[in-house]
Amino acid sequence: MTSKPLGVCKLCQQSKELRRSHIIPEFMYFNMYDEKHRSLMVESDVEAGERFKQKGEREFLLCEACEGHIGTFETYSAPPVKSLLDLTAHAESACYIVSDLDYQSFKLFQMSLLWRASVASIAMFRNVSLGQHEERLRAMIHASDPGTPDEYGCMMLVMENTKYLHRIIWSPETDQIDGHPIYRFQTGRVFWYFFLPDHVVADAADYFLPQSGTLRVPKAPWPEHVVIQRLAGRIAQARNRRSKRGA
Repeated sequence: MTSKPLGVCKLCQQSKELRRSHIIPEFMYFNMYDEKHRSLMVESDVEAGERFKQKGEREFLLCEACEGHIGTFETYSAPPVKSLLDLTAHAESACYIVSDLDYQSFKLFQMSLLWRASVASIAMFRNVSLGQHEERLRAMIHASDPGTPDEYGCMMLVMENTKYLHRIIWSPETDQIDGHPIYRFQTGRVFWYFFLPDHVVADAADYFLPQSGTLRVPKAPWPEHVVIQRLAGRIAQARNRRSKRGA
C-alpha cells in the first residue's frame, strides 16, 4: 500500500497524512465528461492553454478529517448544483429558483470553492490569491461558520443555450464589477462570482444566498459566442507568449 505524504493540512493546520483533494469537486465535472471520461480544462492566463483531463484537478491539501468536513458540504450541495448544470431547477422568466437550501451547508460549500482555489498551488488556480482573506475564510470554514450573506457572498448565473460551454471548465479569473474586484469561476454552464466583504455590489448582493435558503440564480444575459470569443482570445495570448519565448 502506498503511504500518503505527511504535511500540514491547509484547513486544520496540523501535521498529518494528506489526501489528494479536489479543488473543484468531482461531481461538478460529471455533466462535462465526453465518451472518454474527459472534460476540457481551459487555463486562460497560463501557458498551458486548453487541455483534456480525465479527473478534476487534485492536490495534497487536506487531512482525512478535514476532507470529510468539507465533503459534508459537497455532498449536501451536489443535488442543487447539478439541477443548475442540467437545467432541471425551477425556472422563471429571468432566473432559476432553488428553494429550501440549508444556508450553512450551501454557503460553506460556496466559500470552500473560493478558499481551495486560493490555497492551491496548481497553475489553473494561480489567479485566485486572497491575501488576508484566505486565513479568515479558513477559520470560518473550519468552524462551520457561514457568516452573513454578504461575507464572501457568491452570485451564480446560468447560461441556458450552450453548444460547447457546458463541457468546459474555465480557469478562475479576476474581474471587476462597478469598480469592485471579484473572482469569476466557470464550471460548465454555471458561472460563480465571488465578492470580498469590503467590495460588495448591491445589485449582485440581491442574488447572494439568503439565510431563508431560497437561492435565485439569474440567467446569463450574454450569448455563448461572446464567452467563447473571450476564451479564444485568452488561449491565443498564451500561445503567442509561448511562440515568442521559443523564438
